[in-house]
Amino acid sequence: MLTETNGCINIKNNETNSLQEGADLKKNSSALTELLQKARKERELTHQDVVDRSGAPITRQYYGLIERGERQPSPSVAMKIAPVLGLPWTIFFDFDVNQRLHSLDTA
Repeated sequence: MLTETNGCINIKNNETNSLQEGADLKKNSSALTELLQKARKERELTHQDVVDRSGAPITRQYYGLIERGERQPSPSVAMKIAPVLGLPWTIFFDFDVNQRLHSLDTA
C-alpha cells in the first residue's frame, strides 16, 4: 500500500497493517472489557442481573462473552444492555471514538 506523508511516499506491508489492526482491536477490546466490568460492579450487578434487567434475548453466558470481548452484541441487544450499565449503546461498536469523547468530557 502506498501512502503519502509530508510529501514522502511510504510503502506499507499489508501483513504489518493487519498485525497492527489486530493489536489495536485487542487493546480496544481490553479497554471495553474493563469499562463494562467496572460499570457492572459499580452497580453491584451479576451477569445474570444485567441480562434480566435488560430484557435482552441472551443468556448469562453470552453476556459474559460480550463483557470479555469475545462476542459483539447486535445493535438491538446493545440497546438493551447499555442502559442497565449506564453507558451509550454505541460503546460496543466504536469504543475508540467513545473513549476519546469520554476523556474530553472528564478533562
